[in-house]
Formats: sequence, C-alpha cells, structure tokens
Amino acid sequence: MSTVPTFAVVVLSQGRRPRELDRGLRSLQRQVGVGVELDVVVVGNAWTPVGIPSSYKTVALPTNVGIPAGRNAGVPHVDGEFLFFLDDDAWLIDDDALARMAAYLQEHPDVGMIQPRIVDPGHEDEMPGRWIPRLGASKRYHEANVFSVVEMTVAVRRTAFEATGGWPGVFFYAHEGVELA
Repeated sequence: MSTVPTFAVVVLSQGRRPRELDRGLRSLQRQVGVGVELDVVVVGNAWTPVGIPSSYKTVALPTNVGIPAGRNAGVPHVDGEFLFFLDDDAWLIDDDALARMAAYLQEHPDVGMIQPRIVDPGHEDEMPGRWIPRLGASKRYHEANVFSVVEMTVAVRRTAFEATGGWPGVFFYAHEGVELA
C-alpha cells in the first residue's frame, strides 16, 4: 500500500510583490490532486500576510530576520515528509512538479534535495548559467551533484534538512544555498 507523499511548504514574502506571490500560491494549489498533499505556510518577513488562501497558515515576523532565518521560521508550522521552499518571486510551471520531485526522492533515498530547473517560460534560451548551480553548468538538462542551491525554489527531504541544521541563519541574504548544498 503506497501513501501519498506529503510536502511541508514554506513560502517567504515581504508582501512587496502581491501579484507574484499570488501566482506562486496558485501554482501550489494546482499541485493538489495530482499525487501529493501539501501543508503550506506563508511567512511574512516583516509583514503580516494578507489575502492568503484560507487553507494556508501564516506566520508574521515583526522584523526582517533575513531570508534564511525567515524560511527556517516557517518549518515548525508545517508537516510533511519533504520540505518545499518557494520565494514569492517564483512559481511552479508544471502542475505535477511536486509529485515528480516526491517520486524522484522516494526512488533515490540517497538524494537529499532537488533543485528544480529554473526557467522563465518567455525567455528559456536566455537563462543565465548561474541558475544551474552545479559543475558542468553548460549541460542544462542533465542531473548532477550541486555545489550550491538557488534558494528561490528547492525541495528537501525533511530528514536531510534537519540533519544539516536548516538554512544557515547567520546569512541575511545570499550564500545560504552554498551552505545547505
């Protein structure tokens, strides 16, 4: 008997990009019913989240604690075998993205995280190489071990996240993807 994979989803926002946040939340809603269950929290980093779907939790941080610590603040509020982090300027293009990530993680117990390929649907051929955070970055469509993670969207096995201590809160902005990887 197989169980439906569960994701604890942490969405980070300062409330400055409401249209982009809405797009990201809608992309999460489309994941439900295609093989995953989600428990979602929107963390307001120096912002009280408003206009959030009623089925989602919210956490309002009174001050901007930085991006890594902001993500970490959401983790205790959601349950799931896997964690998925989504910044408010990112979204999932495919409606089965999380189901495919869960299947890959279940089939490969030695893999701790998945960095989805980051693309801009309108400009896929123009994507910078820095968004391919692994050796051999010229090979956009090949799997490889990472040396960094583009933090805006990443799936992590919860046990791996907890074993590493989570996002390194000593960084306020940037570099946390190197440490987590």
